[in-house]
Formats: sequence, C-alpha cells, structure tokens
Amino acid sequence: MNSNTRVKNDAFSICACFQFSLFQHIFSVSGPSCLTYADWNCASFRTAVIASLVQGVYILEHDRQKNRLGTKSLSPPWWEFFHFHLHNVLVDGADFSMFGAILELRLPPNYPKTFALNTPKYVIAFRVRAETRSRDILLDLKCIVNKIHKSFRFELAMHSFQNTVDVAGADNVWLAGHSLGSAIALLTGKKHG
Repeated sequence: MNSNTRVKNDAFSICACFQFSLFQHIFSVSGPSCLTYADWNCASFRTAVIASLVQGVYILEHDRQKNRLGTKSLSPPWWEFFHFHLHNVLVDGADFSMFGAILELRLPPNYPKTFALNTPKYVIAFRVRAETRSRDILLDLKCIVNKIHKSFRFELAMHSFQNTVDVAGADNVWLAGHSLGSAIALLTGKKHG
C-alpha cells in the first residue's frame, strides 16, 4: 500500500472515529494522528485536516461548557498537530457559545516547501450542535425558511471573514463547517463573491 492510499484510507476512516468513539474529544485517540507527514498537495490529507479543525471547534465549545482551561483543554491538539494556532473565537451573542474559530497556519521554518503548496494562511471553521440545542434549532429554522443570512452568527461570520481576507487575501482564507456550520461557511463564501 503506497502512502497516498494509506492517507486516503485514514482520512475516510476518521469520520467513524469522530462519531462513535467514547474518547472522541481526545485527539491522540480519535484524531488522524496516524498521518506521519503533511502533504498539502494531497486531497485526502486536506480533507483530514479540515475535518480535524471543525472537530476542534466542537471540542472548543465543550471545553468552554465544562470549564476545561489551559492544560485541561482538549481542543488545541486538533489544530496544533497540523501547525495551526487559534487566532480568534467566534462567540454567539445570544447564548455565548463558541460557534466558530479562526485558525492561522504557522508552518515551521524547516517544513518541506514541496509539501507546503496549496496551503491556506487561515481557516475559519464553524460548528453546530453542542449543548446549545435551543439556539441551534432556532438557527435550523432560519435556514429552512431561507433567513440564516439575518442571524447574528452569519453576520459575525461575514465580518470575521472580511477582516481576515483584508489581512491575508481571499485566496489564503478557507471556510469549513459541518451541518449548519457548513451552511454558514457556504453562504459566507457566496456573499463574499
């Protein structure tokens, strides 16, 4: 089995780990830590990274809810493993839940240049569904009736995206999300043009 095939299989198998592992918040148990190299030219690798970043945002909100701070926080390994750093957190003004994060890629100086092609400078990742169900259901309803663009989360997502694009350029900012988070990411990208 060549390394690309292994990466592809690992990238697709991590989805099962995210959903069914009793230890789904612990990166070393259910994250794709088996990826021994980071080739941004490989689509399967990019998929695994983006899935990990979105999972990290879910866990960031769980860390907040369970008051896991500093070394007790379980979310940082989900982005730090891939050389991302938490740049900013997007917080819903209604329930103070963390629904998104702006993550900045900081590759080490000795990172192989051939593996660093096709990298974003920033990824803005959005989550949905933690334990803030009433707020999430309200946003689901807004999505169904095509009104999500009038929500606080979307307005903050647009503002944050525009600020990040102003700093890094549109080609260097990626959007990612899951479920309603992907709806916010897609609509943000569409509105930006």
